[in-house]
Amino acid sequence: MDMLVVLNPAAGGGRALRRWKLVEQVLARQQVSWELHRTTAGPGNEETLRTIIAGGRFTRVMAVGGDGTAHLVANAFFDPARRALVRKGVSFGLVAGGTGCDLARAIHGAAGLEAQVLTCISGTPRPFDLIGCDVDGMEWQVAINMVSAGIGGEVCMRVGPGSKWIGSSIAYLLSSIRAVLTLPPWRMTLSVDGDSAETVEVRQIFLANGPTEGGGMMVAPDASWNDGQLDMVIMADMTRWQALRVGLGMFMGRRSRRGLICRRCRRIRIEPAENAATALLELDGEVGSSLPVTLEILPGALDLIMAHPHS
Repeated sequence: MDMLVVLNPAAGGGRALRRWKLVEQVLARQQVSWELHRTTAGPGNEETLRTIIAGGRFTRVMAVGGDGTAHLVANAFFDPARRALVRKGVSFGLVAGGTGCDLARAIHGAAGLEAQVLTCISGTPRPFDLIGCDVDGMEWQVAINMVSAGIGGEVCMRVGPGSKWIGSSIAYLLSSIRAVLTLPPWRMTLSVDGDSAETVEVRQIFLANGPTEGGGMMVAPDASWNDGQLDMVIMADMTRWQALRVGLGMFMGRRSRRGLICRRCRRIRIEPAENAATALLELDGEVGSSLPVTLEILPGALDLIMAHPHS
């Protein structure tokens, strides 16, 4: 088996790089044939990876990094012009090396580093839903865990490029509180699964493929990566103090949905209402331009490597 190993040395403030020596030791003990590719999360960095994956040499791709790294690698599997895989039969595994690591936690649970690497080597590829993201005027891409518009995008922009939804980050938490208390809501027009368009005042809208982001911020407790649906969660018609209470509850991992608008859907179009300010988008913890956007669930779009059921 030939494996492509993708390392983001900057992930988690250098955490991925610090873990790399241990990952390399596990690979050596298992006598795996592998090749290392270093990268950084960010727009456009997936093109070289896309060419390598399309080349057909590797059947497995293992990324060492956080949710931003996972976002980049997932997009490298796809040709954005065709909106299709560049090559079938290639599966994706992830070793936690970032700060939030919500996807790695979903795949591996509480498993340690060596167990995560062993899963990437010999685990079972299983179909995994993705979110197709069509931002007006931009190249089509996928998100693997979460897309949001409103406060989240503003906070990512304020904290800095590449910032992630990190519940334990003081800088992020303080910036979030400031944004909730100072920014007015956005007027957005939502078209969900072909229903009539509705204009809503929104402080934050999440389209969740998984339940958490930012290292455990509980956004959509019942979301699943293999149910063929998006979980839509909206902070709407809230005062600043109500939004702050709800947001802090998410940071603390509370499962209560009180005060939120929640429903499931397969496709949604989000636009700024007429004469309204546009909102920034956040895709898997990265700033991803701004509205308008069309989002659609892509059932079983990518094979993720999971632990064997008996492990």
